[in-house]
Amino acid sequence: ANVVITGGGGDDAVNVVRTAPTATSVTVQAGSANSLLVDDLSGVSAADQVSVGGSAIQDSALGAPVYLAAGDVFGAGVLVKTGDGGDVILVAGTLPSSPTTVVAGAGNDTLVAGSTADQGSAVLSGIQSPVMLDGGGGGNTFVVSDAGDPTANTVYVTGNAVLGSVRPYTIFYQSTGGTYVSGLLELGAGANTLVVESKPGAQNFAAYGGAGAD
Repeated sequence: ANVVITGGGGDDAVNVVRTAPTATSVTVQAGSANSLLVDDLSGVSAADQVSVGGSAIQDSALGAPVYLAAGDVFGAGVLVKTGDGGDVILVAGTLPSSPTTVVAGAGNDTLVAGSTADQGSAVLSGIQSPVMLDGGGGGNTFVVSDAGDPTANTVYVTGNAVLGSVRPYTIFYQSTGGTYVSGLLELGAGANTLVVESKPGAQNFAAYGGAGAD
C-alpha cells in the first residue's frame, strides 16, 4: 500500500512521523517550490541504518520508505531526524534546489555523504543541493566520499564544510550537543587539488587522495 500526500498551492510543511515497522509507503508531492518536508524517525530508539536519496528516504528498521515525487522541489528544505541509537546515515543524493539536513540523535552516529556505503566507490554527483550533517549528541563520525569519481576537482575544507568547486557540492557538518570524534574525506581518482582553509571541526580528520596526481 502507498499513501500519497499532495500539497496545495501554498508553502506547505509536511511532517511524516514514523515509529514502527510498516508495509505502507508514503509518497510526498510538494505543493509549491517553497515547501518543507520533515521525516521524523526520532522515535526509533534502536541503532539502525538510514538512507537519504533524491527519490526516497529509507530506514532499515521501518520497512517501507518515504518517496519523494520526481521533479519536485522542497525549497524550504528536507529534514530527516533520527533516534538515539548508534545510527549509520547515508546521504546518497538530494533533489535539486532542496537543501537537505540530517539531524542524528544522542547515539554515537556515523554520517556519510556519498552514493553508496562502499566508500571506495562512492561518488557525490547525486548531491544536487547543500547538505547539512548534524551528528547531534554523542561522539560521532562524518565521511565525505567522492572516491569513485575519475574526474578532477578542487575541494575546500573549512571548520564546518567540505566544498567541491569544479564539480560543485556543498556538505556542511556540525554536531549539536555532541562532537565529531573523527572526519574523513576521500577524493576521486582525478588530479585533485585540496585546500584546507581552517582547522576541520573534528577531533581527528583525515583526507585521502585518489590515484591521480593530486
